[in-house]
Amino acid sequence: MITTLPKITEHHANISQNKISIIFQNKEINYTTLNEKSNQIAHSLINSGIHPHENAAILLKNIPDYIYSYFGILKTGAVCVPLNTFLKAEELKYILNDCRAKFIITMDCFMDELNKIMPELPHLRSVIILEQSAKYLSLHKIYSTCNISNPEIEIKENDTAVIIYTSGTTGHPKGAMLTHKNILSNVKAIIEVLEIKKKDRVLDILPMFHSFTLTVCILLPLYMGISIIIVESIKPFSNVLKIIVKHKATIIVCIPNLYQILSQTKIPGFLLMFNPIRLCVSGGAPLPPVVLENFEKKFKIPLIEGYGLSEASPVVTIMPEHKPRKSGSIGVSIPGVDVKIVNENREELPKGEIGELIVRGPNVMKGYLNQTEETEKAIKDNWLYTGDLAKMDEENYIYIVDRKKDMILCHGVNVYPREIEDVLYRHPKIAECAVVGIRDKHLKETPKVFIVLKEGLTASIDEFHAFFKDKIADYKIPHHFEFMQTLPKTSTGKILKKALRDQTNKGNTGL
Repeated sequence: MITTLPKITEHHANISQNKISIIFQNKEINYTTLNEKSNQIAHSLINSGIHPHENAAILLKNIPDYIYSYFGILKTGAVCVPLNTFLKAEELKYILNDCRAKFIITMDCFMDELNKIMPELPHLRSVIILEQSAKYLSLHKIYSTCNISNPEIEIKENDTAVIIYTSGTTGHPKGAMLTHKNILSNVKAIIEVLEIKKKDRVLDILPMFHSFTLTVCILLPLYMGISIIIVESIKPFSNVLKIIVKHKATIIVCIPNLYQILSQTKIPGFLLMFNPIRLCVSGGAPLPPVVLENFEKKFKIPLIEGYGLSEASPVVTIMPEHKPRKSGSIGVSIPGVDVKIVNENREELPKGEIGELIVRGPNVMKGYLNQTEETEKAIKDNWLYTGDLAKMDEENYIYIVDRKKDMILCHGVNVYPREIEDVLYRHPKIAECAVVGIRDKHLKETPKVFIVLKEGLTASIDEFHAFFKDKIADYKIPHHFEFMQTLPKTSTGKILKKALRDQTNKGNTGL
């Protein structure tokens, strides 16, 4: 029985030795190799003095060595801290010092940033680098010299396995501590809902440091003993499509932005004809209904929206594939997870009323590292308070209305930016948009729209006012617009509304 994450590779190395675990750059890696390379990293860390419950970080691109390193750290009884590859030196310094990382596994392209902060990392004992190095131990040397046997380290299901740092859109990021049990419960529930089959192959396009990717694109297929197809880059899309066909990917897990681009990209007819995909999953950010409609119309493939957050390992809900599909809904809670909609007094609200979405289940984190007060704010009576405003219908389908902090109080009435955005995405000239609350000259809160037009197109404010006229109430219609070339985003494609608000507050009020 698999009760901790290292048992995944050990189990399949025993029963599926030659089955393919990873496909990368046309190279096939079997489960035996995956387990042995992970064991070699584990033995190297143990020989270098790592102890159970200490923290070790990974700063690597999407390569097989990321997966070897992830399991290698866990096999020592230590805790894995995935680092966002888009962070700069000061951001990395905060996280590495906050978690007191003893080791970091990285590659040469990140050493410029790390070298800037190396003297300010008092807890860091050693750096392991992918490439051959005169200064640091390399993964290549580890693979050629270290023991391939499974380390004999006692690991318990309630031990912390991974610390996922939140995106930190306000203040410093917080480290969500997830146990082996948290993550495995999430993996098993998703397998049940998506009806994962032994013949499935999962395409990994998203960055591996993201909790969504780690759980759905890496741990889920490996738990099932099926294959992961790693894509190095999403550009050009034609190469991604060829990889899908060549390696027979059946499941794609992506963010809404990429599905939007795919729905607008001209696809060669032969690729559509031989398309092996049976299911697409969207997560990481809200999926505009128009993107769902356009994608399914073009590809004739179910696009299933899910919802989650790092603190919940991360998946909370998924739209059921074989039950009624409801546009705009994030589906129902996954097996074993309870959800409620509550008011400010933490009282459950009737169906259809808007309140905060809260979550309870075996997937909910232990808490935030070094932040007792923030943990107590987030978890009350075993319920995780998500900060998302939502409503639930009579069949328990959930609809995210907006982030609690993004809600706009306009003339004393609640206005939800996502509702305005969903209308805007139906305008034929809009590629992307975001709505935030700003203070007007009378210091009253009002919505402002940031718009990226499709390439080569122009538009006027009057066009959008007319477009809104019969679609939303007059008090919700924005009067402030700003056209942009791009919108600021996190590394996983989520629009940074705080950056847009900050930009406006500095005096750029737009039109």
